[in-house]
Parts: sequence; C-alpha cells; structure tokens
Amino acid sequence: MKRVRTAIAMVAAIFVLGCATPYVITLQDGSTVESKDEPEFDEDSGFYELETRTGEEMMLNKDAIRSIKALDD
Repeated sequence: MKRVRTAIAMVAAIFVLGCATPYVITLQDGSTVESKDEPEFDEDSGFYELETRTGEEMMLNKDAIRSIKALDD
C-alpha cells in the first residue's frame, strides 16, 4: 500500500510540474525576466510576485512592466 501511495504522489508531482507555463516579462527599459509560471498580481501592493527560472523570488512594480507573455516551448 505504501508503494502505491508513493507512486501516486510521484505521478501527481510530475503532473503539477508539467503544467507550469513559463512567462517572459518585458520591462519598460527593454530588459526581460523569465518566470517559472504566470506572475501573481497583488492589488494591495501594486506588485507582481514571481519566481524566476533560476528559483529567485521577485516582486516587480506593475508600472515597470511593459508586457507579460507566455513562452511557447
């Protein structure tokens, strides 16, 4: 029974990781940031929260962002 649970957990983890769509955020100065998944917007602070492809947590002011687009892999 323990092996079945472990197998189910592994399949679920692979499924969740496989669903992540990377995004590219273009800033007003023309530079870009790649995120692991769609950035989340916090209306209270006015910042987008994201995790870069390298694992760094970032917050970007909405006024500093020109565009946010999903990457086509």
